[in-house]
Amino acid sequence: MCFGKSLARRAGYTVYNSSILLTRKGNMEMINVAVVEEEEHYREELKQILDLEEGVKLLGVCENGREICVLMKKCRPDMVFIGVTPPQAYGLDLARRFKEIPFEDILVVLMSEDRNHGLEAFNLEVFDFILKPLKGERVKKSL
Repeated sequence: MCFGKSLARRAGYTVYNSSILLTRKGNMEMINVAVVEEEEHYREELKQILDLEEGVKLLGVCENGREICVLMKKCRPDMVFIGVTPPQAYGLDLARRFKEIPFEDILVVLMSEDRNHGLEAFNLEVFDFILKPLKGERVKKSL
Protein backbone atom coordinates (compact mmCIF):
# COMPACT_ATOMS: atom_id res chain seq x y z
CA MET A 1 0.00 0.00 0.00
CA CYS A 2 1.32 3.39 -0.86
CA PHE A 3 0.21 6.84 0.29
CA GLY A 4 0.77 10.07 -1.62
CA LYS A 5 3.89 11.88 -0.42
CA SER A 6 2.06 15.01 0.70
CA LEU A 7 -0.42 12.99 2.76
CA ALA A 8 2.44 10.94 4.22
CA ARG A 9 4.30 14.07 5.29
CA ARG A 10 1.16 15.57 6.87
CA ALA A 11 0.55 12.34 8.73
CA GLY A 12 4.05 12.49 10.20
CA TYR A 13 5.72 9.83 8.06
CA THR A 14 9.26 10.11 6.82
CA VAL A 15 9.61 10.31 3.03
CA TYR A 16 12.83 8.95 1.50
CA ASN A 17 13.25 9.85 -2.19
CA SER A 18 10.61 7.70 -3.90
CA SER A 19 9.60 5.55 -0.95
CA ILE A 20 7.50 6.33 2.09
CA LEU A 21 7.86 4.80 5.51
CA LEU A 22 4.39 3.35 6.04
CA THR A 23 4.51 2.51 9.70
CA ARG A 24 4.87 4.69 12.73
CA LYS A 25 5.81 2.99 16.00
CA GLY A 26 5.07 -0.38 14.41
CA ASN A 27 1.36 0.29 13.79
CA MET A 28 -0.22 0.60 10.39
CA GLU A 29 -1.91 3.96 9.95
CA MET A 30 -5.26 4.05 8.18
CA ILE A 31 -6.17 6.51 5.48
CA ASN A 32 -9.81 7.60 5.85
CA VAL A 33 -11.58 7.73 2.49
CA ALA A 34 -15.01 8.88 1.33
CA VAL A 35 -16.63 8.50 -2.09
CA VAL A 36 -19.16 10.73 -3.86
CA GLU A 37 -20.45 9.22 -7.10
CA GLU A 38 -23.84 9.61 -8.78
CA GLU A 39 -23.62 6.42 -10.85
CA GLU A 40 -24.37 3.29 -8.84
CA HIS A 41 -22.12 0.92 -10.80
CA TYR A 42 -19.11 3.20 -10.24
CA ARG A 43 -19.98 3.55 -6.54
CA GLU A 44 -20.07 -0.21 -6.16
CA GLU A 45 -16.91 -0.76 -8.19
CA LEU A 46 -14.93 1.81 -6.21
CA LYS A 47 -16.26 0.44 -2.93
CA GLN A 48 -15.06 -3.05 -3.89
CA ILE A 49 -11.60 -1.75 -4.85
CA LEU A 50 -11.20 0.27 -1.65
CA ASP A 51 -12.54 -2.51 0.60
CA LEU A 52 -9.73 -4.79 -0.61
CA GLU A 53 -6.98 -2.26 0.14
CA GLU A 54 -5.07 -2.75 3.35
CA GLY A 55 -4.71 0.47 5.34
CA VAL A 56 -7.82 2.09 3.84
CA LYS A 57 -10.85 2.83 5.99
CA LEU A 58 -13.90 3.59 3.86
CA LEU A 59 -15.94 6.10 5.85
CA GLY A 60 -18.85 6.25 3.44
CA VAL A 61 -20.07 5.98 -0.13
CA CYS A 62 -22.36 8.87 -1.05
CA GLU A 63 -24.59 9.46 -4.05
CA ASN A 64 -24.58 13.26 -4.02
CA GLY A 65 -23.29 16.46 -2.42
CA ARG A 66 -25.93 16.47 0.31
CA GLU A 67 -24.94 13.02 1.51
CA ILE A 68 -21.23 13.89 1.65
CA CYS A 69 -22.04 17.03 3.68
CA VAL A 70 -23.90 14.88 6.23
CA LEU A 71 -20.97 12.46 6.33
CA MET A 72 -18.49 15.33 6.79
CA LYS A 73 -20.38 16.47 9.90
CA LYS A 74 -19.79 13.03 11.46
CA CYS A 75 -16.21 12.34 10.36
CA ARG A 76 -13.38 13.87 8.38
CA PRO A 77 -11.81 11.92 5.53
CA ASP A 78 -8.18 12.30 4.47
CA MET A 79 -9.17 11.72 0.85
CA VAL A 80 -12.40 12.08 -1.14
CA PHE A 81 -13.02 10.44 -4.51
CA ILE A 82 -15.51 12.63 -6.43
CA GLY A 83 -17.27 11.43 -9.56
CA VAL A 84 -17.96 13.99 -12.27
CA THR A 85 -20.93 13.06 -14.42
CA PRO A 86 -21.56 15.08 -17.59
CA PRO A 87 -23.44 17.17 -18.55
CA GLN A 88 -24.12 18.80 -15.14
CA ALA A 89 -20.64 18.06 -13.73
CA TYR A 90 -21.72 18.84 -10.16
CA GLY A 91 -18.61 17.01 -8.98
CA LEU A 92 -16.48 19.92 -10.21
CA ASP A 93 -18.42 22.32 -7.98
CA LEU A 94 -17.99 19.96 -5.07
CA ALA A 95 -14.24 19.73 -5.75
CA ARG A 96 -14.05 23.55 -5.68
CA ARG A 97 -15.71 23.54 -2.26
CA PHE A 98 -13.22 20.98 -0.96
CA LYS A 99 -10.37 23.26 -1.97
CA GLU A 100 -11.64 25.99 0.38
CA ILE A 101 -11.20 26.42 4.12
CA PRO A 102 -11.83 24.35 6.27
CA PHE A 103 -11.42 21.50 3.78
CA GLU A 104 -8.19 22.55 2.06
CA ASP A 105 -6.19 19.73 3.64
CA ILE A 106 -8.45 16.98 2.23
CA LEU A 107 -7.00 15.26 -0.82
CA VAL A 108 -9.47 15.33 -3.70
CA VAL A 109 -9.43 12.75 -6.50
CA LEU A 110 -11.72 13.55 -9.44
CA MET A 111 -13.09 10.74 -11.62
CA SER A 112 -14.76 11.29 -14.99
CA GLU A 113 -15.49 9.69 -18.35
CA ASP A 114 -14.67 13.03 -20.01
CA ARG A 115 -10.96 13.69 -20.63
CA ASN A 116 -11.67 17.44 -20.65
CA HIS A 117 -12.38 17.24 -16.94
CA GLY A 118 -8.71 16.34 -16.51
CA LEU A 119 -7.81 19.92 -17.42
CA GLU A 120 -10.39 21.22 -14.95
CA ALA A 121 -8.88 18.94 -12.31
CA PHE A 122 -5.44 20.36 -13.07
CA ASN A 123 -6.77 23.93 -12.78
CA LEU A 124 -8.44 23.08 -9.47
CA GLU A 125 -5.13 21.61 -8.26
CA VAL A 126 -6.77 18.42 -7.07
CA PHE A 127 -4.57 15.57 -5.87
CA ASP A 128 -5.37 13.26 -8.80
CA PHE A 129 -7.65 12.66 -11.79
CA ILE A 130 -8.85 9.21 -12.87
CA LEU A 131 -10.42 8.59 -16.25
CA LYS A 132 -13.41 6.25 -16.08
CA PRO A 133 -13.98 3.34 -16.47
CA LEU A 134 -12.23 2.65 -13.19
CA LYS A 135 -9.30 0.27 -13.01
CA GLY A 136 -8.18 -1.14 -9.67
CA GLU A 137 -4.48 -0.48 -10.26
CA ARG A 138 -5.16 3.15 -11.23
CA VAL A 139 -7.25 3.76 -8.09
CA LYS A 140 -4.48 2.22 -5.96
CA LYS A 141 -1.96 4.68 -7.43
CA SER A 142 -4.06 7.53 -6.04
CA LEU A 143 -3.79 6.07 -2.58
